[in-house]
Amino acid sequence: MIAQKNDFGTFKGVFVPSILTILGVILFLRLGWVVGNAGLTMTFAIITFSSLITLITGLSISSTATNTEVGPGGSYFLISRCFGLEPGAAIGLPLYLAQALGISFYVVGFAESLQIFFPELPVTSVAFVTLIILTAVTFFSSSLALKMQIFILVAIILSILSFWFGSPYTPEPSLDFDISKVGANFGFWGIFAVFFPAVTGIEAGISMSGDLKDPRKSLPTGTLAAVIVGYLVYMLSALILYNLSSVEPLILDSLIMTKIAIVPIIIYIGLWGATLSSTMGALLGAPRTMQALAKDKILPAFLAVGTEDTNDPRAATVVSFLIAGAGILLGDLNAIAEILSMFFLTSYGALNFAAGLEGLIDNPSWRPTFRISWAISLLGGFLCFGAMFMINSGASFIAIGAVILIYYLMRLRDVKSNYTDIRTGLTNHFSRKFIYQLNSLTTDARNWRPHFLILSGSPKSRFHLIDLAYTISHKRGFMTVASIIKSDKLDFQKKSDLEKSTKEFLSKNKIEALTKITRANSISEGAQNLLENYGIGPVTPNTIVIGDTANDENIHEHVKIIQSSYLRHVNTIIVKDKVEVTADTIKKGGREIDVWWRGINGNVSLMLTLAYMLKTSSKWRNAKLTLKSIATNREEQEGIEKALSDFLTSSRVPAKYEVFLKPEDTNAYSIISESSKNSDIVFMGLKEPDENLPLYSDYYKQIMTNTDNLKTVFYVLESEKISFVDIFQ
Repeated sequence: MIAQKNDFGTFKGVFVPSILTILGVILFLRLGWVVGNAGLTMTFAIITFSSLITLITGLSISSTATNTEVGPGGSYFLISRCFGLEPGAAIGLPLYLAQALGISFYVVGFAESLQIFFPELPVTSVAFVTLIILTAVTFFSSSLALKMQIFILVAIILSILSFWFGSPYTPEPSLDFDISKVGANFGFWGIFAVFFPAVTGIEAGISMSGDLKDPRKSLPTGTLAAVIVGYLVYMLSALILYNLSSVEPLILDSLIMTKIAIVPIIIYIGLWGATLSSTMGALLGAPRTMQALAKDKILPAFLAVGTEDTNDPRAATVVSFLIAGAGILLGDLNAIAEILSMFFLTSYGALNFAAGLEGLIDNPSWRPTFRISWAISLLGGFLCFGAMFMINSGASFIAIGAVILIYYLMRLRDVKSNYTDIRTGLTNHFSRKFIYQLNSLTTDARNWRPHFLILSGSPKSRFHLIDLAYTISHKRGFMTVASIIKSDKLDFQKKSDLEKSTKEFLSKNKIEALTKITRANSISEGAQNLLENYGIGPVTPNTIVIGDTANDENIHEHVKIIQSSYLRHVNTIIVKDKVEVTADTIKKGGREIDVWWRGINGNVSLMLTLAYMLKTSSKWRNAKLTLKSIATNREEQEGIEKALSDFLTSSRVPAKYEVFLKPEDTNAYSIISESSKNSDIVFMGLKEPDENLPLYSDYYKQIMTNTDNLKTVFYVLESEKISFVDIFQ
C-alpha cells in the first residue's frame, strides 16, 4: 500500500507552526530588553531589518514553491532540487541538526520558566518529561499535534491582548542604575543578534511542505502571512512597552509584560504556550527533513519509512527524540546556540540564492506563478550571510566550514540523484558572459595559460602524456583530449563509443578535460581540421601536444602537424618518452627537470614557462630545475653564466644553472645526452619549419636519434603571438 501524505491546509499546515515560532520566547522574555537598550527608533529599525530578511526569504520560497511540485523536506527539498544533491545535503544535514537540537532549547526553556512557580523542580527532569510527552503526541498523530497548536495559538493571542490593554508600570529608579550607560555595551548589531531569532520561525512551516494539500498555494500564503502578522505584533508590542514602562524595568525585568498585563497569569500561559508550540513545531519539522534526506539516500534508508496512512516519519521522530535528549543532557547549550542559528540563516540564504539564480538565468523551465525580481532574492541572500557575520563571525565560519566539509564528503560518496538541477543552466549562463568578455580582451603574457589539445589516440596508451599536460596546467587552463579516426566515411557509432570510453577513462583517473573525436583520411588532416575549426571564440587550443614516432610515414605526418600549427600560431610540444614519467615513477625520488637554454627568447621562454609550471605543481614541487647551456669558449661560458645568474635573480625562478664548455671536435648533442641522461624531463627547442618538408623531416629524425638515450623529452616550438619573455619580467 502506498503511503498517503497528510492534507493540511494553509492555516493549520503553514501559518500556525510559523507564527507560533515567531511569537515565541523573544517576544515574552527579550523584547523589553531590546526596547530598553536600543530605544524606540533603533528597535523599530532592528525589527524592520530582521523582518525584511525573513520577508524576502518568504518571497523567494513563494516563487520557488510555485514553480515546482514541492515534496517533503521543506528547505532541504527546495535547495536540493535547485542546486543539486550535494549542495542540498551540505545545507540540509546541518539544518536538520539545528532543528533537532532546537527541540532541546525549547523544552529547557519551558522547564526553566516553571521554576518561577516551582523552584524545587529540576530543569533536566522536567525537560525530559516534557520531551517524552510531546514526542508521543507527534509520534502517534501529527494532526493532533497541529490541533494542539491551535489551542496554544489562542492562549498566545489572549496573553498578547492582555499585555496590549495593560496599565503603565514605572517604579522608582534604583540608585545604582546608571541610565547614561544603557545600550553602551551592545550597539545595533549586538542587540540585533539577540532579537533576530524571533523572526526565523518560517522554517517550522516550510518543513511541513510534504504534508500540505496544496504546497504551491499554502507555502506562499501561509509564510508571508506569518511574517507580516509577526512584524505588526512586534512593532506594536515595542511601542506599548516603550510607552508603558521606564527604561530600568525594561532592561532588568525579563517578565516586564506580567507587570503591565491586565491578567498577569495569562502572560505565563502565553510564555509556556510559546515554548511548547516551538517544541511541537521542531518535533514536526526535524523528522520530516531527516525523512527527505533519507529518501535521497543521504541518510540510511530506514529513516525514510513513514506510516501507511499519512507517511508520518516515525523512525526519524525517534532519532530526533534521541538527539534532543542528548541536547538536554549537555546542559548549557549557549556555547553552540549561535552556531545553530547560523545554519538556519545559511538555509535562508541558500533559498534566496536559489530563487535569484533561477530568475537570473531564466531557463524556460522557470515559470513560477508567484514571480519576483531575481535581484530582490539575491539581495535577500546577501543580507542573510551579512547578518550571519554581523551576529558572530566565528560561528559563521564554523557553520560555513561544516557545509563545505559535508559537500566534499558527498562528492566523495558520489550519490546519484534522479532529478535535474540548476547547475547546468548556471554554468551556461556565466560561461556565455565570460566567453563574450574574453572575446573583447586581448591575450597577454601576464594572464597566459596553456590550453592543450592532446592528440592521444587511445588515452590508455598515452595516459602519461595526458597526465603530464594536466599537471603542467595546474587545473587552470583548458585541456582537450582528442582522437582522430582514420576513415573515409563517418562511423557515428564508433565515434560515440570512443568518446564515451574516453570520458569514462578520464573521469576514473580524475582528469578534468574535454574530449573530441574527429574523422579524417590522415592524422595530419585531422589535426589540421581541429586546429582550424575546434573551439569557440577565444576559448581555443593554443598548444598542441603529440607523441613522438619512429615510423618514417608517421614522421612525415608529424612534420605536417608542426607546420600547420606553426602557421596557425599554435605552440607545439612533441613528447618523446623512452621512460614514461607517471605518478608511480616520480614517487621513487630523484626528480630532475632540465631546460636547455639559448638565451631568454624564442622557444626558451615558453620552455621555461612550462618547466616552471611543472615544478610548481603538487607532484613535482620538490623537483630540481636546472637551466643548462653550452659555450664554445671560456669567455662565452662566463658571459652565459652571468646572464643566467642575473636572469634567475631578477625573474625569481627557483632554479640552478650549468654551462658546459664544448670542445671543438665534440657534438653538442653528446653533451646534452651525457648531462641530462638521468633527468626525468628535458625541455629542448625545435627550429621553425619551412616549406621543404623532406628536409625538415630529416632534421626531425636527427634530433630524435641524437636524444635517444634520454628518458622523456619535451620538444617545444613557440608559435603563439605572445611575448613569453614578459612572464619573467
